[in-house]
Amino acid sequence: MILAASDGNTAEEIVTVIGKGKLINEVLEYYAINKKLEGGKDVVQLSYANRFFVSHKTSLIPEFSNLMHEKFQSDVEVVKMEDKNIYEV
Repeated sequence: MILAASDGNTAEEIVTVIGKGKLINEVLEYYAINKKLEGGKDVVQLSYANRFFVSHKTSLIPEFSNLMHEKFQSDVEVVKMEDKNIYEV
């Protein structure tokens, strides 16, 4: 998810470490959690909670939100980071 939000040198460094010579899109696709986890007769069922929080002071391009939803099944939630109540579970 951090790679999807990165560009330039940061994205290149992340790809160098985790991508093993692959292109950025190939790395994102590899780590995407919405791909089917099926092998032969066995099916793996995965349950998870995933959300990406950003400050209300930040503006996001729609493509980023779409990528988070498409590749990581993650919602992007805009919050006031100063609000201590957002950290309560």
